[in-house]
Amino acid sequence: GLNHGLKLLDTDNELARYILAYGRMHKEKMDKALTSVPTPQDIFSKPLTITDWGCGQALATICLLDYFNDINITPLIENIVLIEPSKHALARAVAHISQYGYTQASYINKYINEVSITDLPRIENGMTIHLFSNVLDIESVNIELLHNLIKATIRTEQLFFCVGPQNAGATRIGEFATLFDVPEENLLSHYQGYLNASRRTINMLVFRVPAIQNDELVAPEIIKVEYQIQRTRQAAQT
Repeated sequence: GLNHGLKLLDTDNELARYILAYGRMHKEKMDKALTSVPTPQDIFSKPLTITDWGCGQALATICLLDYFNDINITPLIENIVLIEPSKHALARAVAHISQYGYTQASYINKYINEVSITDLPRIENGMTIHLFSNVLDIESVNIELLHNLIKATIRTEQLFFCVGPQNAGATRIGEFATLFDVPEENLLSHYQGYLNASRRTINMLVFRVPAIQNDELVAPEIIKVEYQIQRTRQAAQT
């Protein structure tokens, strides 16, 4: 009844069923992406703004906050921006991050394609972390519109965590990165990967875009591309 995770969730029962069906998968994918960052104490030393696009119940943000706790760092988080079209899921997301002590955040109750420049908070310094967990592979998300919105509103250093399934829309993560001038030959988007526990597929890309200098965007830096786990012989045969 969840339309493969794409349904707009309207009830507490649906929210619970979504976590039961997909919660572990979201955590595995985000954990793989987060642990790919080298020298996290240095990378996350700046004031942070976390933007969770299509956040649902903020599972990606929760994974990020747990990651900070696990590696014993306490970054300065200036704002958490939650973008989600479902009012019920957004309310649950707010409740979830409040358990970590973050009661002040920016909540945008819209589809990603409907978010405008005036919806997003102004960010003057530090680093913006973008979380895209099973979002960019969705065909209805206009990745060019999204890129233009991000480029027009954020001038600080940015770190993108993009994870999704290895399905028909898997190439969209790579296409999204190329809009930021990430060299296509470094994306390796044709590789497939599998998660250890759930055995679901993963398509992952993490990249950093430095701050805009002199009204020009500095060339992005690839940090980690496509986490791949070799399939077992039995899985390969099936």
